Amino acid sequence: MDDSLESLETMLTNGYVSPDIREEILRIGYRVKEEFLRYLYEVPISSSRLRKAVLHLAGRGKFVRGIFTYVFARALGVDEDRAVILAVSTELYHLASLIHDDIIDGAGYRRGVETVHRRFGLEYAIIAGDLLIVYSNLLLSRLGCRVISIYAYEGVRLADGEALELDIGGVGDLESYYRVIDLKTSSVFVAMLESCAVLAGMDDMLDRVRDLAREVGYAFQIGDDILDVVGNSSVTGKDTGMDVDGINIVNIFLRRGLRPEEAVARARELLRRHVERALSMLRLFRLEEGYTRILTALIRSLEVRRL
Repeated sequence: MDDSLESLETMLTNGYVSPDIREEILRIGYRVKEEFLRYLYEVPISSSRLRKAVLHLAGRGKFVRGIFTYVFARALGVDEDRAVILAVSTELYHLASLIHDDIIDGAGYRRGVETVHRRFGLEYAIIAGDLLIVYSNLLLSRLGCRVISIYAYEGVRLADGEALELDIGGVGDLESYYRVIDLKTSSVFVAMLESCAVLAGMDDMLDRVRDLAREVGYAFQIGDDILDVVGNSSVTGKDTGMDVDGINIVNIFLRRGLRPEEAVARARELLRRHVERALSMLRLFRLEEGYTRILTALIRSLEVRRL
């Protein structure tokens, strides 16, 4: 396992993030990662091969979803312990989805190493992903039934989005693209942020929270799509071009007759639009300045990230 947060640091190395905010985000990132690994090592697993499969990707990645969850929860007044559990649970769900996605895509590499199914076999990869989902639910049970129900509902939407993407294949248009990523990607961010608001007792803000979550999810997925086409696998740590035959935003513009550089430029324009919308929505919450600066830096970094 990788003990550093090099990929997160690289993502934050841009003109939008000041050195002090970068250091604060990295500090939070190490805290979330430390707690994530602590909880994961506590899982009682008798099979040594399954344990290795579960831990294979666990110390790698950027932990952006967990960091975003933690910071947003704390910004709304959620206590430290519950914010950490929510952040860890989010990362467990995300890791499970990566393992299963790699099986569906037939991917060979993730986070700079072999994918779980290639390294440990398809059977162990499926079981590892299932275990992570169940364990995440176990942790969420400490936060109450309502939070579990939020993650469960959005998990159903995520699975539906995965299947819809397979149904559509590579022939989707812009409308179907947004249907897929609203289900497949934004659902996770909705679960994260809606749970934060519920734990903070701010049910009156749920509509705003969901709108913010969707825009962040859209920006995240469009950024991923661009990297799937133009990213450097030595930097991103995963196979590039895996989804270019699927419902990818760049391919949609290519099918409209745009040249490759024009298609990427249009995708970047959409990405920028969603980033700006997310930032406008974030300002409506009137959070403490320190939290606002961190969340703004994370959202801005989606626009220019290289991995």
